[in-house]
Amino acid sequence: DGGPATQAEWVRRWYRSPVIGRHRAVGMSTKVADFCDRDQMAQRLQAMDARIIALDRRNAVKLTVSIIRARQLRQTTGRWNRFSPEVHMGPTAIDISEFTARLTETLDRRTETQGFVDALALPTLQITYEDLHRSFDDTLAAACDFLEVAPRPIAATTFKNTSDDLRDAITNFDELRSHYSDTEFAQMFDEGRVETAPSTTERDR
Repeated sequence: DGGPATQAEWVRRWYRSPVIGRHRAVGMSTKVADFCDRDQMAQRLQAMDARIIALDRRNAVKLTVSIIRARQLRQTTGRWNRFSPEVHMGPTAIDISEFTARLTETLDRRTETQGFVDALALPTLQITYEDLHRSFDDTLAAACDFLEVAPRPIAATTFKNTSDDLRDAITNFDELRSHYSDTEFAQMFDEGRVETAPSTTERDR
């Protein structure tokens, strides 16, 4: 909240505090959009010869839906994530105009982030949400190897807020998908869809 100078000082103290002497690797989770001064942050990362783990989600539609539903969750619970299995938001409607705006923002931020990471020219490991979802342990083992630290058991502290089958999460799914039926995003709506076998009655019709 104090601007570039305050943020830069916080980063300096974080990486120079005694904690760095007790651990093989010290890092932080952040977003390029949160940097008050991107050039200053880039220079600090380069001066430390930092290693970058860049996390993205290939499916831009699901990423956008997750962002919108995280905002809905925060309005309901005051928190951006689910920290308990008992907390469950259930399916919600998503306004098409809001989705369109958020999707554009998501794509712009992806381009912006990749540009920042590429310009750093530092050792970088690209990881996607899909990698973690498909093979959590192997993906984390690769991250540990990249950081040159011994792998250790790691468990997530949050729970999924949105079903991988978007039909279970969006009450107006068909309307939303139809709006993008002739675009490159159409197939992204169906990724993770669980096909159910027709009932005996349906097969006999």
